[in-house]
Amino acid sequence: MDWSNQLGENSALTIFLTSRSHNYQAMYQKAGIIGNRFYLAANYLQIGCSGIGAYYDDEVAAFLELGSEDMVLYGICVGN
Repeated sequence: MDWSNQLGENSALTIFLTSRSHNYQAMYQKAGIIGNRFYLAANYLQIGCSGIGAYYDDEVAAFLELGSEDMVLYGICVGN
């Protein structure tokens, strides 16, 4: 059972944060801050939220139709 796939399939909203920047440290920090804001908002609304840091990069990039310079930083599933 791939639990991360079920999170994305069953959530009301699945968000992937992406970037073209080569400043990886800054982009991952910003993605973490954005993810934490989703956690806070979802907790306040009592709708649930889960971050996904492990996923199939190539498959997600193909699904999102990203270019070769784009990278997926973080996935966030919101809602039940």
